[in-house]
Amino acid sequence: MKNVYMAATFMLFIGVMNTANAGCVGPTVMGNCASGTEIKGYGSSNDSYQGSSGQSYSYDLSNPADSNRYSIDIDAQKRDQQNSNSINTYYDQSNGQYGGGYEDDDN
Repeated sequence: MKNVYMAATFMLFIGVMNTANAGCVGPTVMGNCASGTEIKGYGSSNDSYQGSSGQSYSYDLSNPADSNRYSIDIDAQKRDQQNSNSINTYYDQSNGQYGGGYEDDDN
């Protein structure tokens, strides 16, 4: 039982350490990214990709990490299918900008 308790405590400690560093590329100081370089997350409105048309997307498909996340996000793929004829999407793609997970800016 002592081994189980020690393993659980260790895993909890590792989990707490990782959340403090999540998204930071480089050292963290007091929970803040000291290098100023953070990896963009996904799923919130603050980290969307915006094409030159002004249209917002959940993912920047030219970024391999975003492209991988998009490949498993069924909801984002459905939004793209529903909005495939959008003039904004057409404009962005004609300029070489590929966003995924069309976001309705009216909401």
